[in-house]
Amino acid sequence: MVWAACQRYLRDRHAAEDASQATFLVLLRKARLIARPERLAGWLYGVATRLARKAKTAACRRATSERRALPEQATADPFRDVARQDLRSALAAAMNRLPEQYRAALTLCYLEGKTNNEAARQLGCPAGTMSWRLKKGRDLLRRRLTGIEGRIR
Repeated sequence: MVWAACQRYLRDRHAAEDASQATFLVLLRKARLIARPERLAGWLYGVATRLARKAKTAACRRATSERRALPEQATADPFRDVARQDLRSALAAAMNRLPEQYRAALTLCYLEGKTNNEAARQLGCPAGTMSWRLKKGRDLLRRRLTGIEGRIR
């Protein structure tokens, strides 16, 4: 799940591997601070996306300086690449702004591939509650991505 989140954000296998390894180094240093182990997946996702964002920023700076050195070099379709990166960035930012209960549910079911029942057991809630959290999380995510900030209940 961590590697997949980094890969979606960075789109570079080596950079994603570096970011996912850095995520687990952070976990080693801060494991004792995690009060509720059932929220580990959401915590790891948040750390992974923050580290991937930092790596992406560094890569963009590096690419900018390289483009200045070689101005005649151009990409095939820079607008499409920028649009995809912007979409990934917006999705990661919107996921990070979700309340923990919704982010954990979405992370477990959609990023880790767990069933609703497995995720509900892991988070210690009924399956019906998990279904409701997934629906509410998707709705909040949709509103944030489309710019319709709704009230979080």
